[in-house]
Amino acid sequence: MRKKSIFILFIGFLSVLIVFSTIQGNFSSNYEHPFSVEDPQLSGTLEGADNILATNIIRTTNLSSYGLVNIKDRLTILNNNNNPINSILFGIELEDSNNLIYFNAFGETQNTLSIERSNEIMGDFEMITIYFDMPLLPSQDITIIILHSYTNLISYELAFIDNEVTQLLVFEGPLFPLLPYRGEGVIRGNYLLPEGSTLDFHKQIGEMGVLVGGSNIVYDLGANLEINHLEPFLVNLGEHNETYISVKDRFTSKLEIEKIEKNLYISPWGTIKSVEEITIENVGIIEIGLLSMKIPIGAINVKVYDDLGEILGVTLTESTDDGSTKSVSIQ
Repeated sequence: MRKKSIFILFIGFLSVLIVFSTIQGNFSSNYEHPFSVEDPQLSGTLEGADNILATNIIRTTNLSSYGLVNIKDRLTILNNNNNPINSILFGIELEDSNNLIYFNAFGETQNTLSIERSNEIMGDFEMITIYFDMPLLPSQDITIIILHSYTNLISYELAFIDNEVTQLLVFEGPLFPLLPYRGEGVIRGNYLLPEGSTLDFHKQIGEMGVLVGGSNIVYDLGANLEINHLEPFLVNLGEHNETYISVKDRFTSKLEIEKIEKNLYISPWGTIKSVEEITIENVGIIEIGLLSMKIPIGAINVKVYDDLGEILGVTLTESTDDGSTKSVSIQ
């Protein structure tokens, strides 16, 4: 199979565009803020960190055979200081710092929060500051979602298993988020295996590390009989602060996208035609016979071409996510 392939996707669907215009008056003169805050404490430093608690921690790590690791952290932060705070710190291992390709945070209403990456180092960690949209008052809590993605955290190996050569994908990483704060309450890590892969081995820590549904490895601190909380940076977990997962995958390997060029053509009748030219390089260790990607659920008349002409082995299936996309499989 060719090492590089160029795929052009034609996606068309009908769209009705309705523009709503609203005129709003300025009511700020009639509004009084319910509280007045003077000099809120910056928990972007460690001052007051002992009085900040993460009362619920849910980590969902999605492992991709193509080489990406996408992590979603849901944190509830409680301020036990006597004064308000306007930010928290979030840690990334220094050895993974250059592999971070995406980082974003969202508030309780899905509003985007400001982040600051200023190369602040604390021990073995790079610290990223996440700012709240408004100061967090004493005894108040807030739930935020943090999305971050990495490359080069999955290694690819060939192993002789069951009398045949098999590709193994190996992942090692922190069990839970790296925070300079104590963690209590519900603390759980979900590790979703790549689609189409088979679990080879995973690290079990006491009662933590249960395979659920064949594709999700769950590390629930509530199942640990000895530890019921997290110290800052997971120090009380000792050598068990990381997980190790290896899976078998015969058909998919590491891919890199070298180029994406997208053109949209909108007709006066509301039809949208999308043309995408994507240059993909196989940088893995095996040949790949199948590619998959997601497109909008309303897309029709999908055609795929490489440098030799139209590819006929294309199938469309509805995705199992939030229902907004469908999957395109290319053979």
